[in-house]
Amino acid sequence: MKKIYFSLFSLFVSAMAMAQCTATLSFTVDGNMVVASVTAVGATNPTFAIEWGDGTQDLSDSGTHTYADGTYTICGGMFDMSNPLGCADQDCYTITIGQGGGSDCMVNFSPLISGLNVGVNATGTGATNPVYTINWGDGSPEDLTATGYHTYAGPGDYTICVLYVDDVKGGCIVESCQTVTLAELATDCVVSLEVTANAETGETTVVAIGEGAENPQYVIAWGDGGFPAIGSSATYTYTTAGSYDLCVTYIDVNAPLACNVTECQTVDITIGVNELDSWNAQLLVYPVPAQDQINVALKGALSDDLRLEILDSKGQLVQSIYVGANGWESRSWVVDVDHLAQGIYTLRASSSTGSTVVRFVK
Repeated sequence: MKKIYFSLFSLFVSAMAMAQCTATLSFTVDGNMVVASVTAVGATNPTFAIEWGDGTQDLSDSGTHTYADGTYTICGGMFDMSNPLGCADQDCYTITIGQGGGSDCMVNFSPLISGLNVGVNATGTGATNPVYTINWGDGSPEDLTATGYHTYAGPGDYTICVLYVDDVKGGCIVESCQTVTLAELATDCVVSLEVTANAETGETTVVAIGEGAENPQYVIAWGDGGFPAIGSSATYTYTTAGSYDLCVTYIDVNAPLACNVTECQTVDITIGVNELDSWNAQLLVYPVPAQDQINVALKGALSDDLRLEILDSKGQLVQSIYVGANGWESRSWVVDVDHLAQGIYTLRASSSTGSTVVRFVK
C-alpha cells in the first residue's frame, strides 16, 4: 500500500521578551503502522520524545509504531537542554486506526464494477472537515475525492483503499480497503445493421441485431440531426439529398462500460423529398408550434391517389389525414392534433407521381 504523508499542523509562538520555540509532529500512516517524527524550531540543544498514546514512548525525534485498531492521542514533544524552562513544547493529534477505532469515525464504500472500470463512492462519518484519498491498488495516481472512477490495464485482483482524514487538529484518520476481482472484457458484444433506403423519397428503415448484452438497449442516430430512435428497428424519412451516416449504438444497461458498441452505415439520398421536381407541389402547415389544431394547405398537386399523413420523430405513421383522389390545384384541411404528444412531426403528401414533406412542432 502506498504511504500517505501528512504535515498536519505547526504551533507558532510570537517572540516576546524571551526566545520561544515550537515542536512540530508529522507522521505517515500505512495500515496499522505509524511512522512519526518531531522537529524543533528555536531550540539550541533539543531533546525529543514521542508518546504513542497507548502507554509506550520513544525518546527520540523519530520512530515507528504498530497499533491495534482503536483511537489514540499521539504527541511529539521537545525541550531545550540549554533552556528547559523557557523552551519546551509538544504537538498532539488524535488518530483512529482501523474500523474498530470508534463508531463516530468511519468510512465505507461499495465498488461499482463494469468490465475493467471501477467506480467508488465513499461515505465517511465523524470528521468536521473530511478529506478523502482513493488508492486504486495498481500503482496509479491516487484520487483526492470521495467519488472516483478508474480504468485498469487488465483483469486481476486489486485492493482499493479509501483513506478518510479530518483536516482539523485532533480529527480522525481511518482507512477502509476492499479487494475487487476484474474479469476479461466481453468479446461477444457486437451489433449488425440491415438498412433499406429509398433514395428518391428519403424513406429509410433500419433493423439492428445485437449479441452479448444481458439487458440490451438500442439507440439509432440518423446522421442529419433528427431526433434519435430508441429501439432495435425504426423508419425515418430524410428531407434533403446527401450522404448520411446512420449509426446504431448497442448497450448493455447492466454493464454499459463493458458492452457498448456502435455500428454505422452510409445512406445516400439522391433526391430529398423537399426537392422533387417530378411533383411540383407546395405543402404548408400552420400555426407552428401547433396547438390543438393545424391548418394544412396543398397547392399545385393533381393526382388520383393522394395520401396526406403525419409521421412522428421515428418515422412511424401516427395519423392519416386524407386518402383518395385530388383533382384540385389547391386543397386545405383543418386537422385535430390535440391527441399528439409534444415533439417534432413530419407532414407528408405523396402519390404515384411524387411526394413532399414539411415538419412542424407541437
